[in-house]
This record gives sequence, C-alpha cells and structure tokens, in this order.
Amino acid sequence: MTSTSPKTLALAGDCWHPQQLVKNAFADCYSHSIDWRNAIEQSSIDSLQEFDIILLAKANHLSDSDDKPWMTPVIEQALVDYVEQGGKLWVLHSGLAEYDHHPRLCHLMGATFVQHPEPCDVTTRTTQAHPLTNSVTAFSLLDEHYEVVITDPQIEIVLKTESSYGTYPAGWFKQQGKGKVCGLTPTHFAAGWQQAQLQQLLQNTLDWLAN
Repeated sequence: MTSTSPKTLALAGDCWHPQQLVKNAFADCYSHSIDWRNAIEQSSIDSLQEFDIILLAKANHLSDSDDKPWMTPVIEQALVDYVEQGGKLWVLHSGLAEYDHHPRLCHLMGATFVQHPEPCDVTTRTTQAHPLTNSVTAFSLLDEHYEVVITDPQIEIVLKTESSYGTYPAGWFKQQGKGKVCGLTPTHFAAGWQQAQLQQLLQNTLDWLAN
C-alpha cells in the first residue's frame, strides 16, 4: 500500500465495463477513498483542480446502462487544461475507447483504442525500466487484445502486449504542460484485474502519479 493519499476522481462505468468491476480492482491498491463518478458534469468543471489524479476508466458512455456519450468539447478542454496546469490523468482500458470525435482529448491520452479481436491469450511485457514497471515481470491473461493507435509521438512506451493477432503498445506515459498522463490497456475480465502483476502495475502507476 502506498503511503501517499492523493485525492482521486475516478470515472468508470460503461455498457461493457461495469463500474463495480473497476472498483473491485482498486480495493487493494488504494489506501484512501476515491470519488467514484459516472461522468464529469459541466457544472463541476471548476472543481477538477481539487483532484491530484483523474482516472478515466470508461468508454464514452454515460453509465453502465446508458450508452449516450458524456464527453463534450467543454469537458474535453477542461481535461486538457487540468493536465497542463499540473494535474495527472490516468487512462485505463476502456478509457481509451470511443473518444474519436474529441481530437484534443485523444492527443492528450497519447494513444487511443482501435479494436480488439475475440478474447485470446495475451502476454504483457515491459519494454524499458521505469517506475511504472518496477517489479513487473511478463504475464499472460485471457484478455481483449487492445489494438491502439498512437496519437502523440512524444509518448514513452513501457509495456507491450503480444498475441496471435500482433503486438501493440500497452503502457505509456507523457508529460504535457506541468502535468502527467499515463495509459494502460489491460484488462477486461475480473480475474485479470486481480492478477498479481496487473495489481503491481496499478500500484506502480498510483505511486508514479502521486509523486
């Protein structure tokens, strides 16, 4: 458990990824409470700077049961401003999906989701030494193998995923303005979230963003 207690806003819950699944994944990684929400409302934009970290772990759906998009140009710009002024954005799995009509957000993320095949055996490997990959060794999961496209060539890739369908970036970071961004593509299934190496990645990312 980390000794830091950053104030975190977590956005989770879309039609393919229930919010509770993501909550369960973070139960052992965080030593503090998280402000869990389905979306950012335009009326609350001014409060974003109160948070040390914003976790985006949902596709562009309003909630678990409502696939209407929640992202707007105003919220998109607010997230860019949040990072450039020193905030930390963590984009996780489905947080990379269905934001294609928001190019400033896609650039901020560093990479975005394209597609995935049917669940298959996916191996995740580190590509360089970095605090995000401390104590992480190669691991394999039955998973959705996310194909992503890089939207900012300045990202530093620290993880890749491999399967019979190819090899893709799976973890990266970047600086933008005074802030930090981290992207991770694993994982979809409950068993994957609880896998020891994946849990280590979540902990490492929290520590890196918090410091």
